Amino acid sequence: MVYTYYKKNGDGFMPVRQVIPFSGQVTKKTILFDENGEQVTTFTVAGKKDGRPYTVDVEAVDFTDGRRLYKRLINYLPGRPPALEDNLVKRISPAISSLSPQTIPEIKAISSTGWTPDGKAYVMPQGEAVGKAGYICKLDDVLTREFRFFTLRQNSDEENRTALNALLDLKQIYNPNAFYVILAHSFLPPLIRWLGNQARYLLHLHAQTGSLKTELAKLMISLYGPLEDYALTYKWTGTPVGAEARANALKDALMLIDDLKPNTIRADVLPQWVGFIQAYVDAEGRKRGTISGGAGASRPPRCIIISTGEAIPEAGEASFTARMLLVQLDKQPDGWNTTLQAVKEQSVLFSGLMRSYIAWLLKADGYEALKVMRKYQTNNVEAKAGQHLRLANNYAANCTAAELFATFCQQTGLMTAIEKDVFLAAHQRAIIDVVTATGRKVQEERYSRRYLDALRDAVSTGFAYIGDHKAQARRVGWEDQEAVYLLSGSMSVVNQWLSTSNSPPINIPLKELKQQLYEDGFTRSTPARVDRMEFDLQRVDPADKSRQLVIGVHRTRFYNLEETPEISNG
Repeated sequence: MVYTYYKKNGDGFMPVRQVIPFSGQVTKKTILFDENGEQVTTFTVAGKKDGRPYTVDVEAVDFTDGRRLYKRLINYLPGRPPALEDNLVKRISPAISSLSPQTIPEIKAISSTGWTPDGKAYVMPQGEAVGKAGYICKLDDVLTREFRFFTLRQNSDEENRTALNALLDLKQIYNPNAFYVILAHSFLPPLIRWLGNQARYLLHLHAQTGSLKTELAKLMISLYGPLEDYALTYKWTGTPVGAEARANALKDALMLIDDLKPNTIRADVLPQWVGFIQAYVDAEGRKRGTISGGAGASRPPRCIIISTGEAIPEAGEASFTARMLLVQLDKQPDGWNTTLQAVKEQSVLFSGLMRSYIAWLLKADGYEALKVMRKYQTNNVEAKAGQHLRLANNYAANCTAAELFATFCQQTGLMTAIEKDVFLAAHQRAIIDVVTATGRKVQEERYSRRYLDALRDAVSTGFAYIGDHKAQARRVGWEDQEAVYLLSGSMSVVNQWLSTSNSPPINIPLKELKQQLYEDGFTRSTPARVDRMEFDLQRVDPADKSRQLVIGVHRTRFYNLEETPEISNG
């Protein structure tokens, strides 16, 4: 590029030419929309240096500033970086602008896969879309390369039948109670647009090595394009930082986190993984600070996650486990390898089935998905879900995905009405079993149970003491024939005990712990105090005759003398 300016020379002016040793012009304008509707405008600059082409995307704020533009260009210019004087650097932007066409193609883009902001199309990383796009998917360079196999092919009706039959053949390999829940989960991501974030949960497949859990998860990921090892998007051996970027970019798609083994997650990293899973289910990004101390942008996870492992993600918190559906796989029967190989050969067609499903959802505007979910939310599943609202929502979301998938299959001729009913009945049996099993795990991780288990262990080892003498170290209370009366300081002793075994602490206010203990039938209280949401008792401490508010644990429950004691208040 040649820049000419005029310098005064006596009574006239003398032209002075300066050469910028490369050419360039703006070839495209891209407006990138984020999840909140905010826009970032990017110019694509293309040109040549030393006869070799280059292309670079430059944000508008950088393009208008010569120095910042030069810094963006210099890494993309072929050959040795040109050394330019400062006064020439400032002229790069106007030089490129003057060489650019009057009319520049304008493209709308989103920084993720999935539904476009106007809801008229579903896009994938390589540019293909279902519906009238008007947008492209624009990820950063690393994720664009990593997700290049996320693509939706077009199937014929016969190919869709072949794909569905291959999917259903997995029942011959895997426990149907696992298969139906996993299949429904895999068709959930495009529904989040209509169901909202209440439908988000983590589905985790757990089994011993050799149960082919990763193979099953990869087949579900192939519904979105990637086959075999290209389906692996992350591993539990990494850190949540790497998972976060991928989970943000794969909006309305399925993401796999693979291979959780016992002790895979170190104690110092566990809080980060807990925070990531909570942020994923709640669709909230972690708050960041910038180098200047300001607030940085957050990247909320926007995918739906399926994970695998020999172990279960654990944090010792019921609310953490309640954000999941835990699916246990069985050992494979004889002859599974022949069937699995046949399914793998047809898995290239799976993304075409997903494309047809998304097109059906788009045409039917979600087929009243939210109304379907409300129907399942009113089902009496709370008892099976351990009376935890999150598990009830997980149940409703999975059932909604199963019903809409079956309805799609019937309306497109892939299933008869009878086959649809059989499918949904089998799914209902499966999801109830999965929710019940997950609910049991949630109950085990209730703070009430953890608190008493830890306290019982601390007392049995001599770390803590129950008795009438106040001078005893780590005294936590006293007992009589009816109850064990625990002082408020017992919670601090429990956390000291847990710390010695590198176990997570009881992170709950004492008042909430008392309520959990009462609700779970471990403790007694008076009707008046229960009405005031207190859930404790006032008793005289035999050590010093003072009146204390104590946690009155049924003696039979504390010492596990009977399974289901008669619970009385008073």
